[in-house]
Amino acid sequence: MAAKVGVNAYGLMYESCRTQDASTVRKPKVSVTAAIADTAVAARQSNLMLQDVRVVLTSPKSPGNIGSVARCAENFEVSDLWVVDPRCDPRDGEAHMLACGSPLMDTMTTVPTLQEALANTSASIGFTRRVGNTRLVHASLSQLLQAFPNTLPDLATARDSSWASEGRVALVFGREESGLTANELSLCTHSCSILSGPVQPSLNLSHAVCVILAQLFEQRTCNHDADMAAAKQVPKQHQPAPRSDVESLINRWTELTDAAGLGFADSVGGTGSHGRKRRTAGHVKAVLSRAQVTVQELRVLHGLCSALLEKVRQTEL
Repeated sequence: MAAKVGVNAYGLMYESCRTQDASTVRKPKVSVTAAIADTAVAARQSNLMLQDVRVVLTSPKSPGNIGSVARCAENFEVSDLWVVDPRCDPRDGEAHMLACGSPLMDTMTTVPTLQEALANTSASIGFTRRVGNTRLVHASLSQLLQAFPNTLPDLATARDSSWASEGRVALVFGREESGLTANELSLCTHSCSILSGPVQPSLNLSHAVCVILAQLFEQRTCNHDADMAAAKQVPKQHQPAPRSDVESLINRWTELTDAAGLGFADSVGGTGSHGRKRRTAGHVKAVLSRAQVTVQELRVLHGLCSALLEKVRQTEL
């Protein structure tokens, strides 16, 4: 029986997954690099509801979960999927079968480190069930967005061309069996839990992604008309600074705290991620990570840091 052919939200042709199986699905011969994937994402239609959202899967082990996430992402109009250090073939036949013809299987980006996946984002949310002494974990996505509403901007801002290149928000999900490590969570600007019942509190990876994307899609859809009516052009200097620039500022402040004799370690004591106490550098890093510093504020803080560092070095002479 011939495959059912349709057109998806990206304006691309696809075949229904009902006629596919893991042994017959075509797999691409060459993996897509980060640069090519960025170009492909930018070339798609710019009217997707969650076009500024990036889904990041950290070290997944199941091709089926990757395929299911690709289908879920397309359901809710996400066009940017990244896989970090996969423990399987992310384009395995099973992944293609469960993706149901999603073009994300051809355009998703595979990178070795989480830092690379977050490099050109303005904010990132790491999802975890663990509450640590050295990080603030919001109980739900709604609670996080209420406390930090600019983490996910309105749709008009998201569709602005000046925002699109550096305004992506990364949703970071961990391993199927163990989630994200403490170090990986520290790379994210925010940490968040997903509400679930006590009978089975742990969600399957693809289900977790689906729950979050459905929530964001509903929020954007309900607020769409109001957002468009109240839309205003956000000047470049007032837009959130790219994650890579914030990391550069954090490194400068770490250099300053070390020069002032306060140490450069984020935290000390404990075993692994248990019982550790955050030090000055760690507090500064946490504040800068979740504050969504603007481009203009970043320049001011860089200048302040340089001035203080110069004063500290003068006193040492």
